[in-house]
Amino acid sequence: MTFASDDRLLQLHASLQGNGQKTSIVVITLDSNEVYIISSLFSRPDTQVIYIDPTTGILRYNGKPGLDNFKSEREAVDYITNGSRGVSRSSVYARAILGYAVLGSFGMLLVATKLNPSVPELPGGGCVYTVAESQWVKVPLHNPQPQGKGEVKNIQELTELDIDGKHYFCDTRDITRPFPSRVPVQSPDDEFVWNKWLSLPFKNIGLPEHCVILLQGFAEYRPFGSSGQLEGIVALMARRSRLHPGTRYLARGINSCSGTGNEVECEQLVWTPKKHGQSIAFSSYIWRRGTIPIWWGAELKMTAAEAEIYVAAKDPYKGSTEYYQRLSKRYDTRNLDAPVGENQKKKAFVPIVCINLLRSGEGKSESILVQHFEESMNFIKSGGKLPYTRVHLINYDWHASVKLKGEQQTIEGLWMYLKSPTMAIGITEGDYLPSRQRLKDCRGEVICVDDVEGAFCLRSHQNGVIRFNCADSLDRTNAASFFGGLQVFVEQCRRLGISLDTDIGYGYNSGRPIRDEDIAITGAGARLHEKDTSSLSLLYDFEELEGQLDFLTRVVSVTFYPAGSLKIPMTLGQIEVLGVSLPWKGMFTSERTGGRLAEIAGKTKEDEVPFSSCSDSNPFAAKTLQTETVSTPVQQNDPFPSNLLDLLTGEVSASDPFPQPAVECVASGGNDMLDFLDQAVVQYSGPETVPSMSSSQDKSPRESGSHLYLNCLKSVMGPNMGRKLEFIEAMKLEIERLRLNISAAERDRALLSIGIDPATINPNSSHDEIANALAVLGQASLEDKLIASIGLEKLENSVIDFWNINGIGEGCNGGVCQVRAEVNKNSVGATTKSLGGEPGSVFLCLQCRKKACKSCCAGRGAVLLSKSYSRDNANGGGSLADGSATSIGSDQYMCKNCCNTIVLEALIVDYVRVLVSLRRSGRVDDACREALNEVFGSNLANHLAVRGQPSPKPEDFNVLHQILGQEESLAEFPYASFLHKVETGTDSAPFLSLLTPLNLASSSSYWKAPPSSSSVEAVIILNTLSDVNSVILLVSPCGYSDADAPTVQIWASNDINKETRTLMGKWDVQSFVRSSPELYGPEKSGRAPRHIKFAFKNPIRCRIIWVTLRLPRLGSSSVSLDRNINLLSLDENPFAPPIPRRASFGATTENEPCLHAKRILVSGNSRRDKALASLQSVDSMSVRNWLDRPPRLNRFLIPLEAERPMANDLVLELYLQPGSPLASGFRLDAFTAIKPRVTHSPSSGVVDIWDPTSIIMEDRHVSPAVLYIQVSALQDQYKMVTIAEYRLPEARVGTQMYFDFPKQVQGRRVSFKLLGDVAALADDPAETDDLSGRASPFAAGLSLANRIKLYYYADPYEVGKWASLSAV
Repeated sequence: MTFASDDRLLQLHASLQGNGQKTSIVVITLDSNEVYIISSLFSRPDTQVIYIDPTTGILRYNGKPGLDNFKSEREAVDYITNGSRGVSRSSVYARAILGYAVLGSFGMLLVATKLNPSVPELPGGGCVYTVAESQWVKVPLHNPQPQGKGEVKNIQELTELDIDGKHYFCDTRDITRPFPSRVPVQSPDDEFVWNKWLSLPFKNIGLPEHCVILLQGFAEYRPFGSSGQLEGIVALMARRSRLHPGTRYLARGINSCSGTGNEVECEQLVWTPKKHGQSIAFSSYIWRRGTIPIWWGAELKMTAAEAEIYVAAKDPYKGSTEYYQRLSKRYDTRNLDAPVGENQKKKAFVPIVCINLLRSGEGKSESILVQHFEESMNFIKSGGKLPYTRVHLINYDWHASVKLKGEQQTIEGLWMYLKSPTMAIGITEGDYLPSRQRLKDCRGEVICVDDVEGAFCLRSHQNGVIRFNCADSLDRTNAASFFGGLQVFVEQCRRLGISLDTDIGYGYNSGRPIRDEDIAITGAGARLHEKDTSSLSLLYDFEELEGQLDFLTRVVSVTFYPAGSLKIPMTLGQIEVLGVSLPWKGMFTSERTGGRLAEIAGKTKEDEVPFSSCSDSNPFAAKTLQTETVSTPVQQNDPFPSNLLDLLTGEVSASDPFPQPAVECVASGGNDMLDFLDQAVVQYSGPETVPSMSSSQDKSPRESGSHLYLNCLKSVMGPNMGRKLEFIEAMKLEIERLRLNISAAERDRALLSIGIDPATINPNSSHDEIANALAVLGQASLEDKLIASIGLEKLENSVIDFWNINGIGEGCNGGVCQVRAEVNKNSVGATTKSLGGEPGSVFLCLQCRKKACKSCCAGRGAVLLSKSYSRDNANGGGSLADGSATSIGSDQYMCKNCCNTIVLEALIVDYVRVLVSLRRSGRVDDACREALNEVFGSNLANHLAVRGQPSPKPEDFNVLHQILGQEESLAEFPYASFLHKVETGTDSAPFLSLLTPLNLASSSSYWKAPPSSSSVEAVIILNTLSDVNSVILLVSPCGYSDADAPTVQIWASNDINKETRTLMGKWDVQSFVRSSPELYGPEKSGRAPRHIKFAFKNPIRCRIIWVTLRLPRLGSSSVSLDRNINLLSLDENPFAPPIPRRASFGATTENEPCLHAKRILVSGNSRRDKALASLQSVDSMSVRNWLDRPPRLNRFLIPLEAERPMANDLVLELYLQPGSPLASGFRLDAFTAIKPRVTHSPSSGVVDIWDPTSIIMEDRHVSPAVLYIQVSALQDQYKMVTIAEYRLPEARVGTQMYFDFPKQVQGRRVSFKLLGDVAALADDPAETDDLSGRASPFAAGLSLANRIKLYYYADPYEVGKWASLSAV
């Protein structure tokens, strides 16, 4: 056998596959610093232009032909550069896009500039490319986000990451799963995708295929044959898992994601090359390699020759079961071989065989790992969570065998161990059929995917996997896996009919040393608080101001500082964009949004379940105790089968493959300390819905939530309301309030109605740092949990949730409980049942070893937090947010008597924060649903429930092209909209549907006005200044009749003032109906949408279009002169002849005609591309010259006597010198890096973190934290007078921001106070090293000390040379 070291076989193989078009990527930077990505995928006939927003760095793509979608790359380049190469400052030519992210001051684009075709063509098509050279393209941003030292360091490390030669991809086939994959390329296995985060920006703009799916590892192929004849092709692909990345000394053992260090899946694919149109036979074999899946590590010591290996003292096998569950699910093919042959016995289990190559001799440093590896097998079997999986361990001391027997016999001895399990697991065999018409002859599993033209027919499947390991999964693993794969390669060739040289078969005796590189894998909502900062809500938002959320309206607020009577220049102040938009673009393009929006769309307010804390509906209530199966293995000498066909010899022998375990049931309290992350969310249904609760007392249906809340208050404070609430009681009262779905305003009104000041029960007077630490630990654990769930089914819920907070009046019911931490009391108004759990549910405290009922157990978060808290105290400091040592945990419980009080308080604070967050999320969902209904109407659920359907469809573009010709559609939502709403009929599509893209048009839905409305005025705001040629009205499916054919009048203007608009014309649709009979009556299927075009005599440049629809007058032709008739009006003709009354097809009844339409299109050409040229005109140049002139007055620093920071540096007082000039304003240097604070642990309502709509609709984006600064001055009668209040924008660290006062200020003392959401921000973790001694509850980066300068305006020629040195 000869591998293709000579070029003849390579040339012969290339002649069989042909050459196709290649993907081309061009990144162009213009002289204006604008950056465009021009992408021409070989899988698409067109070219896309992606614009990088120079301010935010967000990618922009609309999919409009002629704007950012072109027929060729040349046409796109010419459009961007206006046909001149001189406009382009730089260009980067690439072959693939690997990712993009906005990081601080730059947008970072990663592209592959050179690719190597590692596997030129897979069976069925598809080329695997290895990234040979890559490049980061840095795009400077105009408004960068603040960066800390840690972020700068992370960005630097990211750009220095070694990409070249170690990553590969296939842009047409899914290669993240064993060949052949059953899913399309855009649905990869996340365990092996290394650039998922970097690819999200392209998914958000509807172009997911433009960023390739990047794998880390190795991919290569070799043609082979004999006597110069090409007989076969072998490809080896090694996929490295991303669940536990890192170098060999850092990524060892298992982690909290149930992933092991240096975990690699290797696939050996062999096939016979055929000419085009012929079927291709292939076979595939897979094995795994990685470090031992237990918690262990190694410490390097200067005095020792080897690293000292250690195993975790507690829970060393946590996550091991989940690891094997992931393997079992991936390699379970027991049910796929059933139809292949009648004589084939159905496989009863999935074998997972671990080949351990560590040194096991006494006194060896690795022997401790061998012992624990064996113990982990017993742990896994006793858990009973793998009933159909057999995990078997084979210890084979490679080094000892080589030393004793030599390399040759060591290799032979290894195969003696591998022979039986390899036969039991088998290989995958099948054929690729280029035509699906031949599938009727296939006997086996048929795989058809859209990425492949033909289909795959599989005759047999590999069931199970062999896994190799040494200490770091390197040298010994390389050798053992090579020889194991080599033996299977021989059998693969034999079954494919490929003849090989005899020295390659079993008994291979060359004995040459194996180099590492032969098969090695790369290791390689803001508001202003008029109060002192000491009373801010540090624990949670007690006031909880709730305004109206509107996802359809956005307001731009611009502030000007007037010049006044003096010669002070007018200053432009802050520009605020108020409101948040939904990802409309994603709903109208090929990557439909789905995710959270689809869930919201599928529900109505009646469908949603309100908050309830009864045990059968509480989202945080625990479930019943579960039983687990524990496997007790039956001893047997040979655990592997020998009744199957030997892959090498073809011999057949018989025995039972694996022993069947004896099964017994044991009680268990759960499977993971963080099971709360898997629980379901119960959505908030809105304040108008009265939640249904269960209570110890009978309640009438009309009993309000406020009344129930007051009953709870009385049960705590007593009937006389005289007792002061303790902290825990106040927090539990807030929990009841949130469970009852009562807003903070409703709570305050209820309290004031009985004479109680709400401030007296506000628990925010104390600050709990431990709750913040718990939030960070919970969020970090969530990320581990989500990553660990890759490849696994959803885990069961735990009996005890993360918080386990008892309601008011709830507690221990006695029985077998030995703790009695909270004794049950009679509840007066509690909304919950007892949380005692099911009868007989008891838990063992890990501290006192006493039995505790559910009510007396602390939440599972207590175990997580107590470890951090106790470790912090033991070390005399440290960070409570460091969860590195808390990743190792078990199914343990802690009673409330043994739990520290501060930990219990942290749990209840965190629980309240979660409930507050869920309430806000419910309000966001309600507002989102309302916005979606305004756009989609009845088509809402059907549209968002479908993901990945090609929309807009090609036929939609063809229809638009037929209607518009070479012109653009200028009025499509969301880029255009209506200025105001109009009245709509009850069974009508929403008014905004008139502007939605044509591909969203339902075959039957259309807009119509109520019969009572005889005229409607629609005011359309175009996306940009445009030259409008016509307005096109798409006729409703019902068609027009003589009774409802409207009169249409159209105006245009750039000004919203009606007096300045221009009348473009008046048209009678009735005349169109009479001249075009196809417009009459219901629409016939199969035809293009009927439309009426109202063309203007001359194009008009405008931004606003008025369209008025008016029903025709019906009645007698006689005219009553007694009526008020405006003879000069253009609106109607009073002398018009009578119209025969006919049925209105759009009305509900025949006698009630109404206005109706399907779509309104505005055609013309946008002027955006001419904006740059317009700046070159003579008039605009004079304006620019005027703007570029230096100001006549400059800002100069006012000297100070002293400055005094107070109130955690959030207040700064400046003392001026006597005789100082009048202050005109102040300069504020932007704060150091601060981030939104992690406020609470993840709720059970965590949705897909990769869903872009989930990120957009987070509370921190809908209601972002905003800061204000209040300025006061000491003036007459020694009183502090408020001068002004300013909203602070987000800016780069150290950016100098200038704020002018409304008038000049005179005073000896000026005070600055930072207000707003100061408690919602935290320091960058990288900045906290220098702040270990700081005890402030607020972010140190918000300090006003040395950050504010007062200034005055003066002429630089008048103040003199020396004074000019103090310019600000």
